[in-house]
Amino acid sequence: MGFPYNWPQSSQYPPYNFGPSFGLNAGGCYYYLNYYAPTAYYLHWAEMMRLGHRCIPTFLMPDTGGSDTRHYLRNQYHRLGAVGVSGIRYFITGWMKKEAEKEHQALAPLRECFSPVQHRLKPAPKRAALLMPFSQMIHQIPYAHHNGVAAYTNLMMAHIDVEMIAEEEIDVTTCPVILVAGAEHLRATSLQALERFIGHGGKVLLDNKCKLPLPKAVALDISLDMSRTYGDKESIAAVRRALEPYNLVTWDAPVENTLLRPFISDDGVRSLHVVDTDDWEGYTTVRRHLTNRDRETPEQRAEAERYLRTHGMSYSGGEDHPQSLPLTVTFPSYELPAGGQVMDLFADKLLVGEPAGEGRLAVKVPVQGFGGTLLTFLPAPVRRVRIAGETELPQGKGGILHVSLLDASDRTLPGVYPLQVTLKEPTGLVNRELTGDYAADEGMLSLAFTPARNHAPGPWTLEVTECSSAMKGVLTFQVE
Repeated sequence: MGFPYNWPQSSQYPPYNFGPSFGLNAGGCYYYLNYYAPTAYYLHWAEMMRLGHRCIPTFLMPDTGGSDTRHYLRNQYHRLGAVGVSGIRYFITGWMKKEAEKEHQALAPLRECFSPVQHRLKPAPKRAALLMPFSQMIHQIPYAHHNGVAAYTNLMMAHIDVEMIAEEEIDVTTCPVILVAGAEHLRATSLQALERFIGHGGKVLLDNKCKLPLPKAVALDISLDMSRTYGDKESIAAVRRALEPYNLVTWDAPVENTLLRPFISDDGVRSLHVVDTDDWEGYTTVRRHLTNRDRETPEQRAEAERYLRTHGMSYSGGEDHPQSLPLTVTFPSYELPAGGQVMDLFADKLLVGEPAGEGRLAVKVPVQGFGGTLLTFLPAPVRRVRIAGETELPQGKGGILHVSLLDASDRTLPGVYPLQVTLKEPTGLVNRELTGDYAADEGMLSLAFTPARNHAPGPWTLEVTECSSAMKGVLTFQVE
């Protein structure tokens, strides 16, 4: 059964209404933007679902785009991957344009191959939390739609990766810094929790719209939501300058049109989603075209055409040829283990890290216009795929086939890796029971297989390919 997970008017709010005994077991929402709001807002609402329920799976249903520009769906897909949703449930209607169908077809191989990997990654620990004050929402109903989302997008576009937290999570957050934007009202218990947080060595930073009695908090001289204008370069730069003393930027790139979201595997291997996004100019240009198409002037049409074509996109109905945009991503050298390598998973390509000064490394990441990729910081290259298991499997009796990814010293590698598995019958026919895309978690994957009584006897072959290195392992076993 579904409930509105954030509706201040009816006091619907996950930590407030659904406690530990009656918590949510999943979060989901639909949000059909189609450029009436920036696609960045998808990230905000996906994060809102996690308030008070950090470990639940989250699903978001976007629209498939009534527009005829393919980059809308492309950017939407990569942004949702970067926020770490568990799944995307597309709303398909009869008015979906041909361009949207083409983009779904283009994205299908990425979804099939890399979804198992993305599903096993979790957001990396953050240095800063952004408080979403439910108390403020009661006094100022539009708060969540304006102050909250504007502050969040400004921080993300300044590459200050934040985790939104509820008032009930102040005492349990592991972030050393809590940011508060525009709050004038908090419950007494929340103020006391912030005071405890400061007393334990944490920093609370209040923007200049806050009116809270917290004398030990740090008062910033700017508002984090600024002009509430999405992707405004001056606002983003001002937010970044104001927070620079607190060392909140780990991963960096061109600021106003690049989204960077770090993830981590269960055994500590880092990954980074890199997404080319629009800025204020791009968003407003395309929005005017899409919402005013029948009344736009020749000058407005030329403006939209010019913007889209610089990114390899067609204006209306034509073929897209997205350009490869060379983004430079920098990060602290300690994020890459000694002897490790940076792998662009989506492109199946190794990237070379070069010194960038001040203990940082830089990699050049080719990204499609409005597209994205997933970088993994591997401790060592994959040198061998080993498959172990029973060499004889009687019909009706099951067995386990173990896949391990090994380095040059035959040690199992940590991390999550994309695998393509193919099971072939004695005739060479591909058997669909095990064939498909998988992820090796902590460098390992176990496959259970029970030959049916009507399966052909003889030599069966299991082929496993690690996608990023193209290393392949083969095991032949007899079905009797």
